Amino acid sequence: MGFFRELLRALSGDPFQPGYGRNRLPRDWWKIDGFVALKPASDRAPFTDVVGESHYQNVLADQVEGRFEEGVYWDVVVRIGIVDVPTDPSAIGLTIDGRGCGFIPRAEKDALLEELAALIPPDCHGAICKGQIVGGFRDGNEQASYGLRLLLRRPLEIKTR
Repeated sequence: MGFFRELLRALSGDPFQPGYGRNRLPRDWWKIDGFVALKPASDRAPFTDVVGESHYQNVLADQVEGRFEEGVYWDVVVRIGIVDVPTDPSAIGLTIDGRGCGFIPRAEKDALLEELAALIPPDCHGAICKGQIVGGFRDGNEQASYGLRLLLRRPLEIKTR
């Protein structure tokens, strides 16, 4: 039955795959030279929200391999760093593979900056953490937007193994 469903989907030009998409990072995701990896929270812990990801839908979609009817839970490595935004000169920006993907909310920014300053040595390129792209499910004939959330243990801790 699955074969015929896939064949009909392919013939109709439907870009959605059945079910949901899942991507887990390899065990050594955090071993990137020059960066401090932050220890992730468990999947059940509260996530750190990201704002502005609606402006970066193309970046998030490029990370996900295809479209899925039920949406995705796609783990990614996210770089955290100060970016120059005219409306907020000390905004904390987030990037995936060097491309912008969102910001830390202003309400959490100052506390996070303080914690990062205490953890990151001056000769380091910055901090990385585990993130998760979610959403993108089929909503009628449309695709819902993707969202991004960070799996950060608070208070911040450096991942050592």
